Amino acid sequence: MFEPQDRIISMEVRQTDMRQGVDTFVVSAVSVDGVSKSHQFLMSQTDKLEFFRTLAASLDMEITYKPHLQLPMSPVIEDHPTFNTPADEQIKWRYMSYSKFMSLISSGSLWFARADILQASDPMEGRVPEAQVEANNEYLRSLDFAPMTDGQGNEVFSSQLRGEHSVVMNARREYFERYHTFINCWHIGDVENFAMWRVYGEDKNCLAIKSTVGNLRIALGESNNYRIYAGAMHYVDYSDPEVVKGLMPNGFAKYLNKSLFYKYEEELRLVFSDDGAVSDLIPNDVKYHDEPDDSEIKDIPAGVKVPVDVNQLINDVVLGPDCEPWFIEMLRELSKRENTEGLMERLGMLNIKLSGVKDYQIPNPPDINW
Repeated sequence: MFEPQDRIISMEVRQTDMRQGVDTFVVSAVSVDGVSKSHQFLMSQTDKLEFFRTLAASLDMEITYKPHLQLPMSPVIEDHPTFNTPADEQIKWRYMSYSKFMSLISSGSLWFARADILQASDPMEGRVPEAQVEANNEYLRSLDFAPMTDGQGNEVFSSQLRGEHSVVMNARREYFERYHTFINCWHIGDVENFAMWRVYGEDKNCLAIKSTVGNLRIALGESNNYRIYAGAMHYVDYSDPEVVKGLMPNGFAKYLNKSLFYKYEEELRLVFSDDGAVSDLIPNDVKYHDEPDDSEIKDIPAGVKVPVDVNQLINDVVLGPDCEPWFIEMLRELSKRENTEGLMERLGMLNIKLSGVKDYQIPNPPDINW
């Protein structure tokens, strides 16, 4: 804290970048021997706040307001060393029901589901191999931590205990990250995939969006308050300890590995990670909790809607191989309707095609003409 002879040189309020966060009050001073000093506290500490406001008035000093620095406007999809992002020309597909398609078209957004909700239906989602968990733990235990003291030279935690503490805290972080991670999935492939129709079409009257990685980049546009990472999934034989040995580089890695059983999906995965900062994707009244309890989990959105330019995103809309004639006719009629704005305009600009999976018909036997 300051001494009576210190000279106060500035007072400022620094804006938080966290949702429902509290701004910080910062006081800077210089001692008589020229040493710079500063003191900061949260604006919620009303007694300190009132004291320094009164002091500022007595010194005829203006309290300045300093907004937090935003990210520069740049593409939403950002490169990341953990993510193996395919080339822009790579074709990708999203197979879906009619209702999900209309939600995409009408909202102009991609739905990113919360990771723990995906895990509820697929326990293999975000699985970390046991060998990799142990490798991470051994690494943390091997670090040469300095003993922690109470500030008076008395040891509180030994180097070994600090290593064990790191193992526990890392495991807790890995567990609770699922509530702050949001995922959107696509299929990588140059042609239609019959298995994907069966698994993700959900109904006879289904469809698929055909696009490219480059179109996705452009369609997601730019932002100055959120970023998304995109990468091809790695398919792992979890029963082979040699395959999965080694350190997990970061928290993203577990969401980029899947069992070999899912190899047919050839998935391109998009990931958004919420760190509690203000963004266009999560309402400001949603509190951020590092380790949410059951009551707090209920307040976290089940997913986020990421704005996307639908016309830029979609190259073709391909109707499922088992679509009924009435469904095909309905979509075609919808796409022909004249409307200067909104849903019908978006539909009218789409290129609707029929699936090629069942375009072959067994020919009738030749007639007997003799």
